[in-house]
Amino acid sequence: MTTDNLPCAEFSTANQEAPGGSAFSWRRCLLVEVPGPWEAQAFRSRHFPAGVWEAATGADGTETEAKLQCILPDDDYSREGHTRVILFSRPGGRFSAFDKAEYLVPTESAASLVGELVSSSPDTGPFERFRERTSHLRDILVCTHGSHDSCCGTLGYPVYDRLRNFYARRPGGSLRVFRVSHLGGHRFAPNLVDMPEGRNWVRMGVDDLDALLFRTRPPSALRPFHRGWVGLDSPQEQHVEQAVLMREGWEWADRPKSGAVLESGPQGTVVRIEFGEGASAGAYDATVARIEDAPRMECASGVLSGSWWQFEVTRLERA
Repeated sequence: MTTDNLPCAEFSTANQEAPGGSAFSWRRCLLVEVPGPWEAQAFRSRHFPAGVWEAATGADGTETEAKLQCILPDDDYSREGHTRVILFSRPGGRFSAFDKAEYLVPTESAASLVGELVSSSPDTGPFERFRERTSHLRDILVCTHGSHDSCCGTLGYPVYDRLRNFYARRPGGSLRVFRVSHLGGHRFAPNLVDMPEGRNWVRMGVDDLDALLFRTRPPSALRPFHRGWVGLDSPQEQHVEQAVLMREGWEWADRPKSGAVLESGPQGTVVRIEFGEGASAGAYDATVARIEDAPRMECASGVLSGSWWQFEVTRLERA
């Protein structure tokens, strides 16, 4: 069965596939600046810095706990002969934003730095002089990786362009915008992640960006665009965190939090989201049930192939 040549993003929207709870999960994310053009697998591109893939992967060639993503150079951010490397990491315990370590190193040193950053006992002292002090900056990563999937290029670029050339150019601003390699989930394009908070947003048009950047509308108004907080490990935890965000409002996004699956059974998955510290600490308990799946389409062929799981929160209580 085929789908009349619909792009995967249009097919997903037409079938009312809800993006909530389908975000990727990052414990650490390693961004490496790589000039274009990119291959479908960005690390195979001819300008990919020598030795970086080997440094970032295990002995068997698989990625380590640090998810490797590429970002394109930018005339305002980049420096000739140098490579920008950014590591976002989950702090210990409850948190509301990822830690960030950023370096602008000579390109020939990029592999050595990456090797230290992904090491279990890193020694980044020799690279301290290349450290960039950017903890005050907000970084939005927009997937425009059209060689991986055309939806990312055609739908992602206009959102990137508006963010980069309008919002990021406002005087006195603290916003940077990068074009990033495939994030996963091109059927939800445009696909972006707001760092260091780590919230994944999809399907936004340029007219929705004010609400994202300045929180001019309540989160509930942006629910169709919310894919999940990447600081959690499972779809069920992301679903519950989303439900709490919709209930509590934007203040929730800035609260330190953590999630855990307590049990799973025929009636659903029981999740706890703990938040706050000291006297302000609390928790939400919830049950998440699987509902009717959404049809899945192979993007290249247009052939239906399996389905995507869908969930809903059936119980949400403040503990």
